[in-house]
Amino acid sequence: MSGELLNTFLTKTYNAPNSRPYDFMLIVVRSREQKYTDPENLPVHEDVVASPFKGKNASECHDILHDIRRETGSEFDYEYFVVMDEQSAKDVTVLLVGADDEEVSTMRVEFEIAKATLLARFAGVGSWPDDLIVHSPTCDN
Repeated sequence: MSGELLNTFLTKTYNAPNSRPYDFMLIVVRSREQKYTDPENLPVHEDVVASPFKGKNASECHDILHDIRRETGSEFDYEYFVVMDEQSAKDVTVLLVGADDEEVSTMRVEFEIAKATLLARFAGVGSWPDDLIVHSPTCDN
């Protein structure tokens, strides 16, 4: 994943209409060993070339995030997260992932609405659309 694409996503997410910088903080997970406690700062200077999520499905990505949080003491939510993959570079979308005890659900959205959609789901407001994908697509990056 290029640093340029990450900057585009972070900028569009943090600068979305009615956005407050403190209501949503994003991190970019690059390693299973790193402790994550602070949001990603702009600009991102390096590409993400190695990723613990490469070739994993959404459920496996959820499990990896859970393990990273438990093993490193990181402070992030692993029940709702964003996946940037190869399609993100093609159509400026991300894969939103939501996991509970019963299933892992995904939905592809444009960069600008990723934050609002995740905040609503995190707060328990509304639900993802009926065309929600409930299989586990690959987390390519």
